[in-house]
Amino acid sequence: SSVAKLCVQELMSSPSRVTTKYLADNDLLPSSLSRYQFVTPVASHDVLGGSDASEENGIEKKAVSSIGVHSLRYTNPNYVNEVEAEQKQQRRQQKEQQLNSNSIDALYLHHGFGASSLSWLPVLPSLTDQLGARVGVAHDSVGFGFTDRPDSLEVYSSEANVGIGLELLSDDDDDGKAVDDGSGEHERSDAQSERNIAIFGHSMGAKAALIMALACSNRGNVRLNPSLVVLVAPALEGVALPSRRTRSSTEKTASSPSFISKLLRSIWVAWRKIFLDHPFRYGLKRLVGGSPNFWRKGLASAWGDPKRLSDSAVLRFQWPSIGMG
Repeated sequence: SSVAKLCVQELMSSPSRVTTKYLADNDLLPSSLSRYQFVTPVASHDVLGGSDASEENGIEKKAVSSIGVHSLRYTNPNYVNEVEAEQKQQRRQQKEQQLNSNSIDALYLHHGFGASSLSWLPVLPSLTDQLGARVGVAHDSVGFGFTDRPDSLEVYSSEANVGIGLELLSDDDDDGKAVDDGSGEHERSDAQSERNIAIFGHSMGAKAALIMALACSNRGNVRLNPSLVVLVAPALEGVALPSRRTRSSTEKTASSPSFISKLLRSIWVAWRKIFLDHPFRYGLKRLVGGSPNFWRKGLASAWGDPKRLSDSAVLRFQWPSIGMG
């Protein structure tokens, strides 16, 4: 009876949530660095090595839909367009020196399991400034934080996560293309189309960081060079590479499930949704949204020094629980 009650409550009186679009439209996103935009991720087959490689490995190409992505973007104030001519001249000289010294143009940070881009918020500005980068970017992986949660399972993979990151980097490059400043010179030369980036990955985000490092140099006209890769407490279960052997149509037909198998699977999925998924989702939402000490106690058990767990740190993990999904 308790399971039935939970099912009815989940269906009829589910804990309220708001969409990220609502938060963005009402200027209620969690940080002044927050951005919410629709992104069409670089397709997984391109992330894995381009069109030729995907055909070779028998990877099916699927259309990629746009996803509402929440990200943090910090622009180094030293890179903001200056007004005075003297400052512009100094800026051009600085760019020349940085290009010659293979300096870092952008930082990209991947969060771990159960976290979001907000976990990087305290260090994103300082890391960007200390490394002399122009911009630092981090996004919420699909299924975490304030990024949308589509029905398609493909977008929840590490490769799809990297595809979002590559697209955000390309978008950032488009935004950063400067126009003529009046002196007949452009802020960015053709030589600077090769951009050095630093990639950070924490915990399970380390896998995405490694995949991005392998894939980013294949990005069309804008070459991304991973000059620095930093893994923080990496949790790597291995990167599954696609088989180089293409399955024949005969093999695919032979391995296709029978009608009875499909029927049994449909019955199991329906039973699981009614008696397991709905009660679990309802109980979890009540727990994370209604218990005042849930987040603090849970984080304290995993924090290096629980005494240094601040209210703002707890809020960074708790905040996304108000989102729809």
